[in-house]
Amino acid sequence: MNKYICRWLLCLCSGLPLSLAAQVTVFPGDASNNGIVNNVDVLYIGYSFGTPGPSRVLTDAESTPQQAPANWTAAFPDGTNYAHADADGDGLVNVRDLLTVYSNYGAENPPVIPDVYPEPPDNSVQLKLEGITDPDPIIPGSAISIPLLLNEQDRPVEVNGLAFSLEFDPELISEIRIDWSDGWFTGDSSWYSLQTRVTEEKTYLDIALTRFGNDPITGGGEIGQVYLIIEEDLVGLLPAPSDTLNILIELKKILAKGRNFEPLPVLGDDLQFTVHHPDARNTPVNDPRAGNFTVFPNPAKGLITIKAAKNIRTIWITDLLGRQMQMKTNVASDFIQLPLKNLPSGLYLVRVQTEEGFGYREILVE
Repeated sequence: MNKYICRWLLCLCSGLPLSLAAQVTVFPGDASNNGIVNNVDVLYIGYSFGTPGPSRVLTDAESTPQQAPANWTAAFPDGTNYAHADADGDGLVNVRDLLTVYSNYGAENPPVIPDVYPEPPDNSVQLKLEGITDPDPIIPGSAISIPLLLNEQDRPVEVNGLAFSLEFDPELISEIRIDWSDGWFTGDSSWYSLQTRVTEEKTYLDIALTRFGNDPITGGGEIGQVYLIIEEDLVGLLPAPSDTLNILIELKKILAKGRNFEPLPVLGDDLQFTVHHPDARNTPVNDPRAGNFTVFPNPAKGLITIKAAKNIRTIWITDLLGRQMQMKTNVASDFIQLPLKNLPSGLYLVRVQTEEGFGYREILVE
């Protein structure tokens, strides 16, 4: 039976007037109740996570308006009722509601009220792209890791959720995502992240990161790593070995929420880097003196040890085509044992940046 007829019959049989039985209209996934499902809704669901309330008579999470019997007793500081965070209508704000944002992403229930992103003053919290430290020229097909910082370590900030968009050119960048595994926001298991590609007039990676419930975390510095792969087929844009191509990525539409779900103004950032013709990459010479460090054992299986004369900053492991297989940042020691994460057998380059410069070693993984 049609679900709308079911709702009408249930209301009729209960003896309630239809106008009273449908006091709240919920658009599943639109927790902010602004007419569109997007990454900002993740912050609302995350903040209200674990809250119970009246369930809907018929529960589903389709991207059509759903009728709820009443508002919940709780509301967000902006006045939006928690009933809108219960995307599937089961009477509890939980992971299924977060997943509904992903499945209904971009769905609209007009009129759409645009999200508000506070204008940050100059001394605001900043979401920053740190830069590329890989010493090799970037060429088509290169894999790149870029540290993503939320403020500095000496300027910690208390945050309960963060939503933003990363603008990029899909004709130049074939893959892009963010890895949160080593960031300060995700030090425990009480968090959730959404990442989805959106194409409007431009192409974005829409991102949201939230704590579960009112559980803000305080920190500063690296929050994640932006991982991207340069499109391989750029022959038409790089016809000659001397040709280069500039690529720009930008952090936009940034909204952070604090302990009381108050908006935190956040400055954005952008990063431009240069892609070279494939013939611009020079094969490094395996000079035992370069960088003044040693790698052992060689051949290796499962684990390598790196010992340097100066403190190590960053380590890269690439295959002989220059594709990055592993990266370790912020080592800050002259000695490290580095697990080889499921590398297939073969030859690899271990590239090390120390306080005195860069060096390369070739290793055989058995």
